[in-house]
Amino acid sequence: MDPASALFFALLLTVVGAKTIGAAVTDTVAVAKGKEPPSKQRFEERQRRREAKGQQRQADSGPWRRRWRNAMAEQREKVDARHEGAMRWLRDNRDQLVAKEYRKRERRARRWEQVGAAAGGFAAARGLRGRLTAAVQAARADHAARPDPYAGLDQLDSVDELCQAYDTAQDDLRREAVREELHRRGYGVLAATIGAPPTLRDRITKAALAAQQAGQDTTLAGLDAFTGRRGLIEQHELAAQQQAKADAEQATVLPFRPREEDTTAAGDGEQTPTDTENHPTNCDDTTDTGTAIQEVQTMSAPAHSGEITSLTDAITFAVESRGYCQQIGGTFEAAQAQAQATASEITEQGSRIELAQSTFAGQGMDVSAAQMGKVHEALSMLAAKAQEAAEVNAQFQEALAMASSALDEAKTALEAQQGLAEQAQAHNGNLAKDTAFYANA
Repeated sequence: MDPASALFFALLLTVVGAKTIGAAVTDTVAVAKGKEPPSKQRFEERQRRREAKGQQRQADSGPWRRRWRNAMAEQREKVDARHEGAMRWLRDNRDQLVAKEYRKRERRARRWEQVGAAAGGFAAARGLRGRLTAAVQAARADHAARPDPYAGLDQLDSVDELCQAYDTAQDDLRREAVREELHRRGYGVLAATIGAPPTLRDRITKAALAAQQAGQDTTLAGLDAFTGRRGLIEQHELAAQQQAKADAEQATVLPFRPREEDTTAAGDGEQTPTDTENHPTNCDDTTDTGTAIQEVQTMSAPAHSGEITSLTDAITFAVESRGYCQQIGGTFEAAQAQAQATASEITEQGSRIELAQSTFAGQGMDVSAAQMGKVHEALSMLAAKAQEAAEVNAQFQEALAMASSALDEAKTALEAQQGLAEQAQAHNGNLAKDTAFYANA
């Protein structure tokens, strides 16, 4: 990162951090007055705007993160407002700016004409004008003789023919033309991944699908910029060159040695250990999972019936209830993590299914493409349900955290009455049954 960008980033973090701290002070004052925190109000207002746009509502993950998000949203709105103001000013003053730019370019053209006239006279005196003219004409003829990179692509009916045209292309212009044709026909993922190394195709495919969802694939240049195709391929080629150079430097020539004869007789009954014996199969990988499943403990509710007969009994009930809330809170936390991971895995598989569907469609295999479409639709629904399950588990955790906090307060209040219990025991036999007897004492 260059110094200017680092300075700007540090300044942005400072501004947002200051706004976050200021919002915390404002919320504290509002809570002390019994009012709703302003950051909560701004958060709810932003969620209502998201719902009005058809977007999913975000979960409130805590006061500090909510204040940070509010500060970031305000900063983005300020930047957008400044940009919109600048664009509005440019549109309102378009005619003056066009006239100013035209006058500037006109003056520049006159100066270049003067320079060209002086250079032409000098070249004529030296006999160079004829050679310069011939060179220009030769360059124009060479450019005109080049074939059109888009020639014949509209006549290729199938995706296979386009891919073959990409493989047989002699220059980069032809390859880019083939990718443009694929993108124009709706094969954005294939246009983004074709020609990329196999180790990068999954990564570029995921980025291309994200670009489609974000609406950043209207042009091939925008899709490549979103996926970072060019940079990834350059990094891969550079790493391959460095690895080849390192392998060449470390390569050594070993002396020739004749192969030793196998002295083990075929009938001795001795066998060479197989790969299965030396290397455990994938089935052994389930050992950890099975152990983890066996270690899961079943939840048990507190044995206390809930009937309170003494102060000690009340404190014990509060402690046991709080422990139970913490126990099931851990269970919901694990369930949330599992649901989140499952949603991610289903989304990745859906991306692969979508790529297979586009391939079948390009091959003209409509039945297989329709089947892949049904699978992709089902996986999308499952991913959405898994995400909903993760959000529901997160809400369960918040509710249990509130319950645990309330039980802590109840436990503290009950423990504070232990002194009263000791005094009551000290005056046993001379203690009024009604507490109003001690009023105004």
